[in-house]
Amino acid sequence: MNITQLISHAKEAKGSINEVAAAMDINPIRLADWKAGRRKPDANEIAQLADIAGLPILITVADVQRAMGEEHQDIWEKAIQQEVVRLAGFEPTTPAFGGQYSIHLSYRRISMRRS
Repeated sequence: MNITQLISHAKEAKGSINEVAAAMDINPIRLADWKAGRRKPDANEIAQLADIAGLPILITVADVQRAMGEEHQDIWEKAIQQEVVRLAGFEPTTPAFGGQYSIHLSYRRISMRRS
């Protein structure tokens, strides 16, 4: 996802660019500058947009940073991979398990009450 797409998602959620800017406490011109490539948002600003748009914050920040061709895009790629693995229910590799992924299952306790 690029910053233009993220701004569009936030706009859909709020109804207008002015509402997005108000929610972020910034001038709408800053959003226009980001879309035009005149300025780049920082990770906190991208996180705010993701939150407004109702998107997963960490993955969205990493994806937008990677799309902007940031100097450290390899770390953002790694963050995306780790989050996807975590969401899929796998734990990171550890030497104790021979470098293999282990499946992490969680069970919710369900209680039923009799009336």
